[in-house]
Amino acid sequence: MDRLRRMEIFLKLADMGQFTRAAKQLSVSKSTVSQAISDLEAYLGLQLVKRDGRSLQLTDAGQIYSVECRRVLADINHLEDQVRSESLGMSGQISLTAPNAYVTKILTPLLLKFIKIHPNISLDLSPSEYNIDLVAEGVDVAFRVGNMKDSGLLARKIGATKMQMCAAPSYLDKYGQPRDISALKNHNCLVYSNSPDWVFEKDGDHIRFHPKGSVRTSSGDNLREFVLGGLGIGFLPGFLISDDLESGALMPVLEDIPGLVLDINLVRPADRHCPKRITEFMNFIQNELQIESRAS
Repeated sequence: MDRLRRMEIFLKLADMGQFTRAAKQLSVSKSTVSQAISDLEAYLGLQLVKRDGRSLQLTDAGQIYSVECRRVLADINHLEDQVRSESLGMSGQISLTAPNAYVTKILTPLLLKFIKIHPNISLDLSPSEYNIDLVAEGVDVAFRVGNMKDSGLLARKIGATKMQMCAAPSYLDKYGQPRDISALKNHNCLVYSNSPDWVFEKDGDHIRFHPKGSVRTSSGDNLREFVLGGLGIGFLPGFLISDDLESGALMPVLEDIPGLVLDINLVRPADRHCPKRITEFMNFIQNELQIESRAS
């Protein structure tokens, strides 16, 4: 095993904090990771990792080595990307994640267009309703809806969406429109488990309501289907239900009390070298969404 590969394994171990998790991420055996670290420590004549049962900590030397390893490997990746770009054009893999509903309604046609423009690029798309750890999972880019809290990510705002209460006409015909937020307690309010509270903005103040109903789901697409089926009132992002509201399949509820406007951000790890293909991809998505926004 060459020295660069050992460095890559060491960094993955430093990021994951466990031999087993590092091995799983690298698709190698735990013994391969352990042997690579032992060989690296023997070569350097230094202890890089303190082993304590299933967990580990980097020694002081390990901390210094991890910083410099990251820099060296980033420089190598940058060099290789430059050479590839000049000789082959845009190439390589982009791993990304986004909420399922956003993939369905917005992202898929944009990804199709990007691949047609750059046929040497491959995409590894992992739709998820949860904000996964990009560094630990080895993901290049993520689409995030809502306020950004992770300072370890570089965020680029690419749009916004307003949360909207809505219900099918069949539900409202049977149970009627609620008069105000307090009246929602008497309705079947379907819950998105990843964001269980409904937050509204009125006269500059935030009003929070904790919904209760017969369905709780972590899938935005699934929640929309239940609302379309007339089961109850939902609180959903505008991008997911705009077509349904326009067609009349869904009706707004308490339209004079708007839900919060949430930013949609394109994010990437801050401490990772950013290849040209990632920058080009982010620019492409932002430009396409701006064109769509001007056209609508």
